[in-house]
Amino acid sequence: MPTTPPISWPGRNAPEIHFEEEARESFGHAEKVRDIISQLDGEAVTTRDATPIVHAFDTVTMLAEALKTETAAAQQYQKTLPLVGDHPVFKHDLMHIMMDEMRAVVELENLLAR
Repeated sequence: MPTTPPISWPGRNAPEIHFEEEARESFGHAEKVRDIISQLDGEAVTTRDATPIVHAFDTVTMLAEALKTETAAAQQYQKTLPLVGDHPVFKHDLMHIMMDEMRAVVELENLLAR
């Protein structure tokens, strides 16, 4: 069985810090999107994606799963962008969220040496 190279983190608690920061960012994105939907007279609802949640204890698997999630989020924001039309503030906000997600994809790919 091939072995996966170890992940190089800058500090001992780096994986924990990484995932906590990502969670905070995701909640901030959700709040912004909810506000946009509300201002467009829509109703913000949450539906659970059918993709199974993989519970893992090793960092490589956690990062690989995070990569799948961030990639899906970036794609979803790209699809959502046209829904705000030409509204400059909403478009600006969604573009920044999409760029955050795309940066996260690149960061995870780098950590996984892909």
